[in-house]
Amino acid sequence: MLKKMVLSAAAVALAVCAVQVPANADPGFTPAKTDFVGVGSDTTQDVVNALAAAYNKTKPANKLASFNATGSATFVPKKGLPKRARVVGSSNGIKALLADTEGAYDFARSSRAKKTDGSEATLSFYAFAQDGVTWAVNYNSFAPKSLKKSQLANIYKCSGAARYWDQVGGKKNGKKRVAIKPWLPQAGSGTRSFFLGAIGLTDAQVGSCVNQKATNIENDGTKVGAGRAAIAPFSIAQWVAQAINHKSDRHGKLVLGKISGVSPTTGKITVTKKGGVKGKNIRLNAADFPHQFLRLVYNVVRTGDAAEFEPVFGPTGYVCDQTALIRSYGFEPIGGGCGALS
Repeated sequence: MLKKMVLSAAAVALAVCAVQVPANADPGFTPAKTDFVGVGSDTTQDVVNALAAAYNKTKPANKLASFNATGSATFVPKKGLPKRARVVGSSNGIKALLADTEGAYDFARSSRAKKTDGSEATLSFYAFAQDGVTWAVNYNSFAPKSLKKSQLANIYKCSGAARYWDQVGGKKNGKKRVAIKPWLPQAGSGTRSFFLGAIGLTDAQVGSCVNQKATNIENDGTKVGAGRAAIAPFSIAQWVAQAINHKSDRHGKLVLGKISGVSPTTGKITVTKKGGVKGKNIRLNAADFPHQFLRLVYNVVRTGDAAEFEPVFGPTGYVCDQTALIRSYGFEPIGGGCGALS
């Protein structure tokens, strides 16, 4: 059996957010001690929840249980263990797995790659799909349709060259200049760290004009708000799943922006006068979107436990065979790359 280790409630300070989530967001059962429990990334929580539910219908000896990053303030990971705070974001999920001493967490969802500094050397990252990250704004925003990488960097540095939308190709509100209101998810977010890396910034370079509160939840347009001046990073897969495929929809009125003139999605999207979106066969534009804004997403396990997860996350495992389900949540299957370890 797996060597179960888990984070105590006070071991790591984890972000907590009490927002409404779909009824099927959490497993719907209290996992047994032998079940495989996962926490972490907001970006992949919906697709992993769906994969877990489908996998459990095969009646495996060890069920998969994926707990959302948001929902009730606390949850019980396994029978016999106390309640604990939600684990919000990829990095916090990985930290929870590493700090684990009680046997509650067996894998972490991650929308970022393995760190190369050695701090995650005891973990194995199973790739299972492709995603991308772009910027999103209100459908009636003052923003232009496209921004360059350098403009995004200036916006998030709060550079004097990018404090108003008309400085980067956007519009004024009549004759009045409109200040850009950049927004970032909380510090443990994999989408945050990936987006900043893609535009060439570190956390230390993020400017003081950026809204980066600890309660900011990634890929949630209702958290960004309805303001016409705001801008936020958004998972392309999550936006497609929510806005087009109507899965756990919380995109609000946000639409995705182009980078250097290249659309983040394939197909034609129509935006109505009230901000509704319509489209058919809308998918991640993996072929043409700038490569630095494309990423793989992962399920992370302890390396010592990897053999037990091969039938689930490995190249010939259950997850890699679920290409239609993965695509229905906006992600692109990665063929022979699925189940690859790092």
